[in-house]
Amino acid sequence: MAELLSCSVSLLQKMRLRGDEPPFIRVGPARVAYPLQALREWVAARMQTRPA
Repeated sequence: MAELLSCSVSLLQKMRLRGDEPPFIRVGPARVAYPLQALREWVAARMQTRPA
């Protein structure tokens, strides 16, 4: 997912700790997966239409 969002894995880990990450499924002790529909909805909810 980091590659899809153009961010680092460590940023995703920090987001997970803050609770600001798309819903995920834990598939191992140190591995998570993201349901595609949940990821799409998460990205759509954060779309910006004006410059930051």
